[in-house]
This record gives sequence, C-alpha cells and structure tokens, in this order.
Amino acid sequence: MARRYLSIRLGNSFYASVLTEESSSGVRVVEKKMANVNRENLSENGIDRDALKSILIDSQVREYIVLLPHMDVITGILEFPLTDRKKIENALRFELENEVMDSVEDILFDYTILNNARSRTQIAYFTVRKERINAILSELQMIGIDPACLFCPQNAYSGLYKLIFEKNSKGVKLIVELTDNILTLSFVDNLGYSVGRSLIIPDSEDGSTVIRNFIITTLQYYKNRAFKDIVGTYIVTDDNNSELLMNIFYSDPGIKDVNRLILKDSEEDNLDEKYALPFAVSLGISELTKSDCQF
Repeated sequence: MARRYLSIRLGNSFYASVLTEESSSGVRVVEKKMANVNRENLSENGIDRDALKSILIDSQVREYIVLLPHMDVITGILEFPLTDRKKIENALRFELENEVMDSVEDILFDYTILNNARSRTQIAYFTVRKERINAILSELQMIGIDPACLFCPQNAYSGLYKLIFEKNSKGVKLIVELTDNILTLSFVDNLGYSVGRSLIIPDSEDGSTVIRNFIITTLQYYKNRAFKDIVGTYIVTDDNNSELLMNIFYSDPGIKDVNRLILKDSEEDNLDEKYALPFAVSLGISELTKSDCQF
C-alpha cells in the first residue's frame, strides 16, 4: 500500500489536516479537513480537543505529522566566526540563552547552516520550550495520536523547494503567508533549507500598518544576517489580503517579482491557502528519511 501522511496544522482560529499519499508521480492529496477553534472550549494547554478530533481521518494513516503552533516557536539567525560544526554547536547553546531568554536546559532547538565561507558561518535556529512540547504531546496522546514528526511551521515551506525552483537554479525565494491572522515570512533556498519568522496580526484598524512594518523589518533582518539575495516572492493568502500584500511589496521593499503561489489539489482545483502549510510539510517529509524526524 502506498505510504500515507496526515499533516495537521494547529492554528490560532482553526485546525486543518491534509491526508496525502505517495505515488509514482509524486504526492497527491487524498482528503482535507478543517475545524474552527472554539475559544470557550480550550483545554488547560490551549487545545480545542473536539476540533482536533473532528479533523482526524480514519484512512489507514501510517504517520501523523504535526505542525507546532506558530506562537510557540522562536526563530532567528546567528553568525559565528567559526566553520567547525562541533564548535558552532557548543557556541550556539550559549548564544541561544541570550536570544530566547530561557535556559538552554529548558528548550529544544535545532539549526541549519545558511552560509559557511571565509571563516564565518551564518545559521538559522528555532527553539521551543520543552514544557510546551510535552503539553502538546500529552494532548495528542489523549486522542490517540503519536506523531512521527513535530515540525516548525516557519520552516514548513522548505517542502516546496522543488516546485518553486527550476532545475539548477539558485538563490532564495520568499514565501509570505497571511492566514488565520498569522503573518509568516519563510526564506527558502534552492537546496530546501529555510528560515522564517511569524507574527500574530491584531484584529484592529492598525493591522495593515503592523503587517507592513513586520515585512520591512524582517526583510532587513534577513538581508543583514543571511547575506543572500531574494530572487522571487510568492504570496499565500485569500483574495482580500492579496492586494494588501502586493501593494506593500511594490511600494516599500521595492521587490517587484511577486506572485500568488498556486498549489494544485487536483487537475481541476487549486488548494485553498488554509491547507498550504500541511501540504508543504507532506511534500517535504516524502523527501526525507523518516527516522529521527523532529521539528
């Protein structure tokens, strides 16, 4: 039987799942579900168990992939005057305590190397508090889910790198997602490495100003720390927010190559933006060795 994955997004106002199946032609969407979160029905860990149960699909799933809530993940970029990986890891533990203001003993973290040249290394890191990981795993186990993989949502779009890069092309492409009142900027390179940052957008009149400022500051942060050029930008959002994002990119950052990201659910239909993250994770997981998968 073909290998199947059920990828779950634990969002802010809704949960979404995408069931995918590997085939000779790639990965196809078998089924997708969404449930709105009832803020009056949250557990002590902030999970709506009824909503979560409703998106589980009894379809002989072999592996569950769970995207951590955006607000639980801290990401960033650090530079070291080192190229030796062991020395970088030792230095990273010290630097992270300054970055996330938590003891390194209280967090889980991982990193990827963005650049490694001229005796200096830039790395992208992401961290989650162990206490929060344990709480989420406990909630999942209560409803019979033992996830094969927990994934950082800010990095999830790395799973699309083969779709957004032509063969032998290089550089970095930016994916800007605005769904569920969460704005995420993910920088994906041609090898599938990525780093991203997220922000919850307030439901108020100054929301567009917050979005504009976050995009500008995040672009500047990336350019100053990663030293890589952005060769294309894709937008994942609904029609109402698409125009807002397009106007921001054309007016302020000066990035002109901006397009909507179209993902195919089937030959006839486009995949709704609410399912883009779990779909991207499924594509990425199908490319990876399934052992030791975390974040």
